[in-house]
Amino acid sequence: MQNNIRQPRQPSIRPAVWLSIVGVMMICILAITLSRKGTSNVATEQPLSVSNLSQRSSFTSVKRTAGPAAPEPMHNGRRLSEWVEDLKTGDYKTKGVARDALVAIGPDAIPALREALNDSRSLNWAAFALASIGKEGLPVLLDALTNGPLAIRQEIAGAGVMQVSALLPYEKEILPVLVECMRNENRMVRAGAVNALQSFWKQPEIVMPTLMDCLTDTNAGVRGSAVTVIRKFGRDADPALSVLVRIAKEDADSYVKTRAAESLRVLAPQRADQEGL
Repeated sequence: MQNNIRQPRQPSIRPAVWLSIVGVMMICILAITLSRKGTSNVATEQPLSVSNLSQRSSFTSVKRTAGPAAPEPMHNGRRLSEWVEDLKTGDYKTKGVARDALVAIGPDAIPALREALNDSRSLNWAAFALASIGKEGLPVLLDALTNGPLAIRQEIAGAGVMQVSALLPYEKEILPVLVECMRNENRMVRAGAVNALQSFWKQPEIVMPTLMDCLTDTNAGVRGSAVTVIRKFGRDADPALSVLVRIAKEDADSYVKTRAAESLRVLAPQRADQEGL
């Protein structure tokens, strides 16, 4: 018997439902597209160049490795920075106290004193503080004499800084730099370097050739320093005696003539008598 009973139809999806599904899909696609576009724009506006990467890496490294800041050195209840400020802005007495305080702080004060060399108000005081600290301060002074601006070279060479007793044991390090300064084109640097040699007379083989040149320097101040300092070298100054005689008799500057005659009488009194000096 033929079954005439119709099977029930599967319910069809209405058009409205299809439209809703399609709409949701379109919104999702649009959201994904906009998200990708935004990321692309950020990358375009701020490209990560090699330099940027290295800067970020360096900063990260510093942040990672940097520990807690070291406490500022103190002396007599005052911070290092306060003493340095006194060195710059104080009166003569205040600067002297500040210099002594910085020497007492010692090597920890050296970076601040190096900076203070660049300030005309504290240059002289900072240089003497570095010299008084001694061995640890010496590299800063020698670097300033070799590579520093002219004003710093003049001050360090001419103010007796290199004759501070704390530096005297280091003549092997100091002498070559002073000899080089004796050849400097600036007369004040040359004269200051010659004066500094009064305390470093134990190596005549290094000093005498350049000192002989300074005896005939075109500047009277340099010649005056040279004819005075040379007496410190005793018998090692014998090669210069004839030059001293000529200077004592013929130099255009009366002060230089007088100092040359005095040195000749110290080094070779018989020769001075023979020459009528």
